[in-house]
Amino acid sequence: MLRFLWGDWSDGRVKRKPYVMGFAFTILAIFAVVLLMGFAAGGLQSIYGDWPDDFSDIERKGIGLAAFLGFLGSMLLIGLAQLNLVVKRARDTGTSGLIVGFLFILFLATGVGFLIALVLAFIPTGQFASTATGGPTHEP
Repeated sequence: MLRFLWGDWSDGRVKRKPYVMGFAFTILAIFAVVLLMGFAAGGLQSIYGDWPDDFSDIERKGIGLAAFLGFLGSMLLIGLAQLNLVVKRARDTGTSGLIVGFLFILFLATGVGFLIALVLAFIPTGQFASTATGGPTHEP
């Protein structure tokens, strides 16, 4: 699973079904991280009894910094896994993984990146491959 999500950056390919399953796994991982952050906020509230008026006590203990770094690190790992899956799937369809990956990063915040990932799930393997590049051919 680790190699599937974070390995083979330069030449890996992924078929449609593993791509959909891997991307669904990363979406569920994002929800899990957000849910855990909510549990952590609830835990802080139960420790302090109520939301503290000033966060100096929390800052002194480093809880806020640890939570922020944990959230940032986990989102970065999940984002890299999604980028790797999109690039691998783009290569499998016969398009340039570099260009599709760049567009995915560029439009991720607007939701178009998710649309790119969704479209890649429906394109058949080798759809845009040409025989001149040595890629798989799509014969009837």
